[in-house]
Amino acid sequence: MKKTIFTFLLAVAGLGASAQTLPNGNMENWTATSYGETPTGWFTADSLLAFLGASATGTIVRVDVAIEPTNVHGGNHAVGFKTIKTYLPVFADTVTAGGVMLLGNIDFMTENYIGIPFSGHPTALTGYYKLPANGVGDYIAVYGEFKATGGAIMATIEEGLNVEGPNYQSFNFPISWNSSANADSIVLSFELTNDTADNHMGVEAFLDDLAFSYPSGIKENLGASSYLKCYPNPARNVLYVENTSKEALTMSIMDVSGKEYLRTAAGAQKTQLDVSGLSNGVYFYQFRNNKGETVYGGKITIAH
Repeated sequence: MKKTIFTFLLAVAGLGASAQTLPNGNMENWTATSYGETPTGWFTADSLLAFLGASATGTIVRVDVAIEPTNVHGGNHAVGFKTIKTYLPVFADTVTAGGVMLLGNIDFMTENYIGIPFSGHPTALTGYYKLPANGVGDYIAVYGEFKATGGAIMATIEEGLNVEGPNYQSFNFPISWNSSANADSIVLSFELTNDTADNHMGVEAFLDDLAFSYPSGIKENLGASSYLKCYPNPARNVLYVENTSKEALTMSIMDVSGKEYLRTAAGAQKTQLDVSGLSNGVYFYQFRNNKGETVYGGKITIAH
């Protein structure tokens, strides 16, 4: 992946994401700022541009299904990547800036990535993207690092979302590990870029519904949901399930092999689930709609 000046300058600004869990992979949650909206929990190029006093921002935008229904894959929102020209007083020059969305930070002196806390051992990064035909080579570069305590790299992702087309396409990037242990931190970035030239004005791309895959097809979404909850974590004998969305869902609990132990309807009311019969350990939970599609998932620890 080509690292642009904006990727490096993320470290100069001294800004970056920090969280105990990864933020919303479904892109449903957005935070209002003085320079526009940003996907909650993610650092963007617009944050940097605003920090540097740029004359314009808008490289990362919220896409609303009510306005652009074909540019959203699932739910009400997606993230849009755009290229703009903006004047930077610090350089006394006009530059071309493409959208960047990042979890983590970069050490400018060593060019090493600094991750946010993360514990897991996913087998793949999945999601959906849309890259309308541009014919100039602009695409979304994907880069990720999983690190152990102490900074040793345990796995990386270095891929490109570069197939142009009028519709959303799925992607599934396998993650190869050099250790069976869980990671301690993660860096993950998506950048609208070009390997041979500056980004081109007018080119845009869209990203939605990011998730990690675990063994046996288990998926864990990147972050918390504002309307689906499963708590406490860790749980002892009782688990509470809340669904404040308007969609009737089913919630199931399974082990890492995919064996299902419990299933319950997740309606509008809070549901109490007896987990006293489960052995101590880590389990996965998934919320599915009436089509059988997983809309949200995560990990839960049982500790009696």
